[in-house]
Amino acid sequence: MNHVPVASTSSVISCRWDWCRSTFSDLDALETHVKHTHIWPMKPMSKADIVLLRRLDLQSLHSSENTDSTSRGGYALGCEIF
Repeated sequence: MNHVPVASTSSVISCRWDWCRSTFSDLDALETHVKHTHIWPMKPMSKADIVLLRRLDLQSLHSSENTDSTSRGGYALGCEIF
């Protein structure tokens, strides 16, 4: 017979959204907190902004991988990633 582990009633569940450190005694309270505090107040983004942020993330990732670009003959600044 399979047993599903059950959280004890004394467990503390922490919100890990960004730097939030709120704690809750059950998942329902955490779910309510996440919806009301983190999700519902969010403002929608335009598709153009999403594309721009993805491009900036990729550039940042690329430049962090090439911190010693001179030894490889490449350059990290000025390159554009699509």
